[in-house]
Parts: sequence; structure tokens; C-alpha cells
Amino acid sequence: MPSPAVTVPVSDLVAPAVAVSVLRRILEVRREQLRHSREGSFPRRLDEFELQVLTEVIRQSVLHTTDSDGVDLESADLSPRISGLLDSIGQVDSDASTELRVPSGDWSLMVRLVGEPVLENQRGERAMFGKKKSMELLSWMALNRNRSTRSAARTALWDVDIAGSTFSTIVSDMRRAMRNLSPDSIEDEWSPVTHTDLLPLSQRVVTDVEVIEGSLMSGSLTELMNGLRLVRDMPFAGTSYLWADLDGSTTRIVMVVLKAVWVAIELALQSGDSTTALDAISTGLRVMPGDVDLLARQQVLAAAPRI
Repeated sequence: MPSPAVTVPVSDLVAPAVAVSVLRRILEVRREQLRHSREGSFPRRLDEFELQVLTEVIRQSVLHTTDSDGVDLESADLSPRISGLLDSIGQVDSDASTELRVPSGDWSLMVRLVGEPVLENQRGERAMFGKKKSMELLSWMALNRNRSTRSAARTALWDVDIAGSTFSTIVSDMRRAMRNLSPDSIEDEWSPVTHTDLLPLSQRVVTDVEVIEGSLMSGSLTELMNGLRLVRDMPFAGTSYLWADLDGSTTRIVMVVLKAVWVAIELALQSGDSTTALDAISTGLRVMPGDVDLLARQQVLAAAPRI
């Protein structure tokens, strides 16, 4: 049986104006974590209770109707739950996420997140979704495999309560698009129907981030560059997935890519391959435009005579 949902009466804990300020602070922390990406410390993945508090803060922020700059959190009387959430946002781990796994060659569909989110098969054909929210749901599921439930997905993706029938329609549309993209497979293989709160995703569905992570573990420059070729733009480009920015998903993805970029640069330079090093730098600048370290290395390599 699924565990009961955590209910957090945030309306009794934080006013809408304070909620807006809390969200601004979280985004500031995420930007700061990106600036220190080379230190190798990734934002800690929030637990279920922290995600519930975050979601309720988002819902409260929607009620804020003025154009003021918000509240000074340093002097605000925050509840322990809100203070705890802000403390958790600043915590880091040495790894991107325990959710990331190294996919084997036996995958069928890829959820591409480093750029505009799309779903592709091994031939590069893309899924067509009838509902815009279906791709967002699939993105969330791919990043939250070990805790993918209907209740958690509804909490993360909607700042208002939605009808169960509406959510079921989106799940069905997602499954239909996956089935159509790989017609030789059975629909239930991609996200099996359960009679619980669970919302599973097939192990044969991978993400581009997992492939890049796998190329990092290989230690091979060729594998690294193959993985980095999956990078098209900043994560979730062209979307407004607020949950991804706030829960650290965007930050963790950028950090995985940048880690792969810097390893590729060093391996390429060790072998005297400045062209490949420059290609890796260009890839890094797609996910982190204006990165001072990458631009400095690019300038040095561009000015140096080619080996």
C-alpha cells in the first residue's frame, strides 16, 4: 500500500508574500550552486516531506497579487518547516543523484532533457504527444524513478489540485505516445498499469543525462564525446518546469554535463587534440553560457597553434 500523503498546512505557516520570497531565495541558491559547479558538489535531492513543503509554498505564492519585492527573509519569522526547507536547499552531495543509473545498450526509448524535452527511439524519431503535460510528466518520472507515484507527480507538476480523471488522461496520452514510437512493444512495458499509487517507468527508457553519466564512468574520450553530442541546449529549454528549477533537477543536470565536459577537455589535451577540447568547451557553453572558466580555456586554446 502506498504511504499516506504528507499534509502540510503551509497557509498557516507562511503568507503569500513570504512564499514568493522563499521561492526567490531557493532560485538564488540554485544559481550559486551552479557557479561552484567545478567543486563537484551537487544539490542534495529533497526528500518526500521537503518536496511537499516546497509544493505548498509554490501554491501559496500563487495567491500573492502585488508587485512588491517581497519580504526580507533574514528578519521574517519563519516556521521551522520553512526554515528546514531552506536549509535543505543549500545542502550538497558528492554525486549528482542516486537516481542516475548507467544504461546498458539494451534501451529502446530516450527521454532527452538537455535541451527541449523530447522522447526519441533509437532511430531518432520523436514521439508526438496529444497533451503538452504528457512530456513534462514523463520527464519528471524519468528523474524520479525510485519514488515515482501518482500523488507525487500531481503534487510536483500542478500548483492546484486536479481531478483524477484529468491526470489519468495525461498518463494515457503518455503511454499512447510511447507505444506509437515503438509499435513492436506492448504499451504496458513502458509504464505498467498498477492498482496502487505507483507510477513505474520501464528500465528500457533512459535519459540523455544517464547516458552522459555512463560516458563519464567509462573514462574514454570517445565515449565522452559521444555522450556530449546529446547536448542540444540548456536543460528543459523552451519550457517552464518550475519544479525542475526548484528541486535542483536543472542544476544537477548542468553539473553532470559540465563534469563530463571538463574530463573530456583534459583527456583531449593529454593526447594533444585541441580540436576535440574546443568541441567539448562549445558543448559546455550550451548548458552554461558565459561560464568564465570555459571561456578562458576557449580563448587560450583558440589562440594557441594547433598541434
